[in-house]
Amino acid sequence: MSISSNTVDLPVAAVSKAPIVLAALSLGAFAVGTSEFMVGGLLNQIAADLEVPIPSAGLLITGYAIGVTLGGPAMTILTGRLRRRPQLLLLLAIFIAGNLVCALSSSFLQLLLGRIVTAFCHGAYIGSASSAAGAMVQSQHRARALAFVSAGVMIANILGVPSGNAIGQLLGWQTTFWAVTLLGAAAALSLAMLLPHDAGSRRISAVSEFRALGHRQVVLGLLHSLCFTCGLFTCVPYLTPMLTEIGHAQAGEVPLFLAVFGGGATVGVLLGGRLADWRLTMSVAIALLAQIVSYALLALSAANLPLMWIIVFLFGVAAMLAVAPLRMIVLAGAGEAPGLASTMSSSAFNLGVALGAAVGAAMLALGMSYTALPLAGICFVLLGLVVLRLLQHP
Repeated sequence: MSISSNTVDLPVAAVSKAPIVLAALSLGAFAVGTSEFMVGGLLNQIAADLEVPIPSAGLLITGYAIGVTLGGPAMTILTGRLRRRPQLLLLLAIFIAGNLVCALSSSFLQLLLGRIVTAFCHGAYIGSASSAAGAMVQSQHRARALAFVSAGVMIANILGVPSGNAIGQLLGWQTTFWAVTLLGAAAALSLAMLLPHDAGSRRISAVSEFRALGHRQVVLGLLHSLCFTCGLFTCVPYLTPMLTEIGHAQAGEVPLFLAVFGGGATVGVLLGGRLADWRLTMSVAIALLAQIVSYALLALSAANLPLMWIIVFLFGVAAMLAVAPLRMIVLAGAGEAPGLASTMSSSAFNLGVALGAAVGAAMLALGMSYTALPLAGICFVLLGLVVLRLLQHP
């Protein structure tokens, strides 16, 4: 295997605290993930309350994605000279402030600005939390630690988003933002109490961060992440109409299907961490092959609703197997300056979400069936295999 793994163990005062610190870092990721995804289920309510058309309300999602893609790297550079603990606390403070603006919004513009502020710290927090998680464990367990942080975002899809939508429907959409604000405050308080002062304590210059970003392994890792996410989100946004129109699922069954997918995704991201700690390159190959199989099953069995319960779970597992290995490849390539590279992983993910959804929408606009979307996913996976070969053979 020619992928370098020149990550350096950072000095940590109390590695014995690792499980509880990882839980606190994951709680922050849960809050961030809930904040990102919950708005989709509240668009109708927000649009009606603030008197804007639904397409305009959709800017709350698009603006957030752009904020993550562009703002994450900027925030990482601006806060990169801080030690890990104050950096994370500052990012969570910005997250809390952004959600407070959203909770107190009386106009659409104010709400949009609050969302963009929140988005700016999203990628930077995930990147910094991943670096802190890696510093809390020995190198042979680093991918599992990264997966544990990423699992917070997956669990947000299973519990945070449905709960946020339920709160919004019962008590108003502003209450949902208040709830996320409290989650962010709980994560900040936990990290302030638990995260060692010397977790990732080295101060790294912006020049070093940009130099690491140009490393061949980092570039290919980010490109691979983009391919993987494009394939995934060519299908995921259209999973509901695929189930209802092809599989004839009842409306009440759809949330259960999505919960099954979310459960599979959580299993996948944790399993991917274990595989990456075993063999990094092999874990990516396994993930890509699993994705090809799951896409094929999805395309062939969409009309068989009983079988789809199993396939949707397996699709969730396969979809997230590559998350921890790909992030580990990027961090390993970045070496001693992982901050910006790790944040760019989140930016690549959000860019892939936008591009993948656009590809799916274009295919449907051309009159293709929902069952054709997984075939596009397979094409993106094949592109990922090409990148994997480039990683193995410079």
